[in-house]
Amino acid sequence: MAQQSANAPLLRRMNARTVFDAIWAAHPISRAEIARHVGMAKPTVSNVLQDLGAAGLVRETPPPDGVVRQRNITFEPVPRSAYVLGIDVGGRFLRAALASLDGATLAREDLTHTDLDAAALPWLALRLRDRLLDQAGVSLDRLEEIVVGMPGIIHPATGKIRKVNPSRIDGYPIVEALSVSLEHPVTVENDINLAALGERWRGLGQGVDDFAFLSVGTGVGAGLVLRGHLYRGHSGAAGEIDLPGDADSPAAHAISAFAHRLYGHTPPSVPAIFATAQDDPTARLVLHEEARRIASAIAPIARVNDVELVVLGGGIGSHCGPLLDEVRTELSSRVHTPPRIEISALGDAPVLIGALALGTETCKAEIVTRRFNDS
Repeated sequence: MAQQSANAPLLRRMNARTVFDAIWAAHPISRAEIARHVGMAKPTVSNVLQDLGAAGLVRETPPPDGVVRQRNITFEPVPRSAYVLGIDVGGRFLRAALASLDGATLAREDLTHTDLDAAALPWLALRLRDRLLDQAGVSLDRLEEIVVGMPGIIHPATGKIRKVNPSRIDGYPIVEALSVSLEHPVTVENDINLAALGERWRGLGQGVDDFAFLSVGTGVGAGLVLRGHLYRGHSGAAGEIDLPGDADSPAAHAISAFAHRLYGHTPPSVPAIFATAQDDPTARLVLHEEARRIASAIAPIARVNDVELVVLGGGIGSHCGPLLDEVRTELSSRVHTPPRIEISALGDAPVLIGALALGTETCKAEIVTRRFNDS
């Protein structure tokens, strides 16, 4: 009897999580449908629904005609039972968004910066958090998850960031610093990994189990989704394909150096080269070289992982529409079955969308345990 009593809270949480997941997967849904889907007795389902309702996580679906009929009652989740904060830390900006549990963005704000350092980041993150909560009219106690995307490798054991630009942040205990500043556990993830999750959730990667997000900008990095899940590697460094000083890199610094040799003087900016390529033979040569380099970066990913799709993003990659045919032609000469190559449709927000995707997924997985432990 004592053992049964000790196990009762655990069984209650397990049943609640099972029913909660079923409601999110197929709502509106009736008691009978829940019982059939999860294999529980109807009285047990009724008790669990009462618990979930008291915790503010589910509710009866409003009837379309406003008339409640007992046998037709269905249930749905409460999206605003919890909130997620996503932050994208870029080289010249911080982008942040607040979303409800269904992923709907309630507030977003971007801050530009010129010289972000380790001491400033936690303070700026706190400032963004408070402003977004205020804009959305959300209380701090309803913020369940915070996910931050940063360039660099986040060591899974120490929480320190490494191989990051600016290099003065290298080795900084970023997870601890942000968690202390925001007074909440923070998940810090590589930004390109989050971009891949953003594509999987709301972009071209929806329904694609094996694909890569290739970011081409000041650096080059890849986020890999394999068998439907983000692949980080054993030390979190999967996808770090850009080596320092690689003269054959498609990154901005490398292609600018190549352009300098062709022009014989300080070349136009990369965007200007893209814009003038139709009329400027030298610019066309630069773009042809960039297409070759991008194909070279994709080829090993495609050969080793046999991905179905590669999504291009980043400051250069997201503007490579005019190069797609050349990239595809170059890649077909290097890979037996080349993947489909597309430009991200998520604009400047794939990292931010990925942060919200990871945050809402984690929140849904853990909120039942959190609420029931508090009750």
